[in-house]
Amino acid sequence: MTLNDLVFLPLLPGKTEFSNFDCGRDDINDFFLNDVSDYQEELFGKTYVFVPEDSPTNIVAAFTVANASIFTKRLPNARKKKIGYEVHQSKGLINYPTVLLGRLGVDCSPCLIVS
Repeated sequence: MTLNDLVFLPLLPGKTEFSNFDCGRDDINDFFLNDVSDYQEELFGKTYVFVPEDSPTNIVAAFTVANASIFTKRLPNARKKKIGYEVHQSKGLINYPTVLLGRLGVDCSPCLIVS
């Protein structure tokens, strides 16, 4: 299997099955198996999966992203100064929007060859 054989899809609650997914980390497996639908339904994050084009129920990898922000007041002084120099003064903010990679798991079982 290569990356070209995979399809990138959003999680479809009730249709995406994680029962055979095992990334080797119990906490990540538990999140995708038991919590991911509620997490997405409550708008805490959005989950996406990579599946083989010919087998859309076989999840090769999954990840969840969420909105977040960087609060400049909590940064060390050196970092605050760096942001201050790189961001135009009129655009200087107390916090900057970011995307947080909340959960990431790659199934241990499939053989993925990157090409």
